[in-house]
Amino acid sequence: MKIVFLILLFPITTFSQNNFCADVEAISYAFVNDEYQKSIDLMFDLKNQYFESNNYKNEIDLYTAISLFELHKTSEAKRIFDSLINSNIKEINRRNGCSSFFETGESEIENILEPTNIKTIHVFCLQYLSKIAEQNEDYLTALNYWEQSSYLNRELNKLYTCGNAAYGDIIRFEYRKFILFSKLELTKQANDIVFDILLLVDQEEMAKKMIVSLFKEYNKEDLINELNLNTNSIEKNKLEVNGISLEVNTIRVFDKNLITWNFDNEPEKSSKQVFKRIGYKLLMSR
Repeated sequence: MKIVFLILLFPITTFSQNNFCADVEAISYAFVNDEYQKSIDLMFDLKNQYFESNNYKNEIDLYTAISLFELHKTSEAKRIFDSLINSNIKEINRRNGCSSFFETGESEIENILEPTNIKTIHVFCLQYLSKIAEQNEDYLTALNYWEQSSYLNRELNKLYTCGNAAYGDIIRFEYRKFILFSKLELTKQANDIVFDILLLVDQEEMAKKMIVSLFKEYNKEDLINELNLNTNSIEKNKLEVNGISLEVNTIRVFDKNLITWNFDNEPEKSSKQVFKRIGYKLLMSR
């Protein structure tokens, strides 16, 4: 009798799972296409319709809060972000049984409700709380939240210390700290970051903002002369950037190390790479 019951139950379970995944796909599609209110409504329905959605409450709450933030409902969003950070959530092994990506024509969209570990959820929450504090012009609180998220992100990614993923995180976390230091009018602290990442970024607008900050502290001609004098005198140094200990090539500029972000042992080759960097070109052309 038990065997017969299980056989009868299996098609129902499969049907329910297929419907669940179809709804998760619809939520993901709405979210990535900036249809935030629709994604909130669909997530609300998902929680009420499927028992299995209880296992993904944290992901649903996170993306509900992000959607609220994007809809400028920051008080409601903040309440959920705070709740996720302060709640005593236990880590469990789970899968939602759906694909990590859904095919939509010729492209793919990410399954936003893919099970996520608790620390990653906290990183997201801290980053959005930082953005909310910045919008409220509370830059010190914004910086505090951002530094917490940066530290937690490093805890999650201890294994990588180089490559595109690590460099992408360095730019993302350090550049935002630069912006917040600038808004706090802490120019020296902002420029410490500029010396670390100016020759790493590849976006002109980012480089321009950092160069403007440098000229608030240093005389333009003196800075350019110092670079001209020392660009061919590249040295290796062990430095920490965004919590990552790195052995990098540097140019001495006054009492600072300007990181060149190349690892060639031959100074001549390294200096030629520096000349190609957008930050260097913009700095020397001003």
